[in-house]
Amino acid sequence: MTDNTSEILERAVAAAIKALWRPIETAPMDGTAIYTVVSHYQPCVCQWVEFEGRGRWSIDPETFMDEEHFREYFVGTSYEPTHWMPLPPTPVP
Repeated sequence: MTDNTSEILERAVAAAIKALWRPIETAPMDGTAIYTVVSHYQPCVCQWVEFEGRGRWSIDPETFMDEEHFREYFVGTSYEPTHWMPLPPTPVP
């Protein structure tokens, strides 16, 4: 493969990945784990969680083992992603 071909392929793959990112307003809000991103930060896996009629994006909902920790999270943190994409399928064994 020539350097030019390699460069063209890299640009095509980068463009295809960029096209997978969708506005956060279109993300599933049913607890489905997804990739999210805020501005220029690294993407992370998170999901929508709700508590007492309020919802937010959670990076690690498994940490909410009791109501006290959940309340602290809702008051003390903010994670507002702008874009999301589905997680890739797991490899087939």
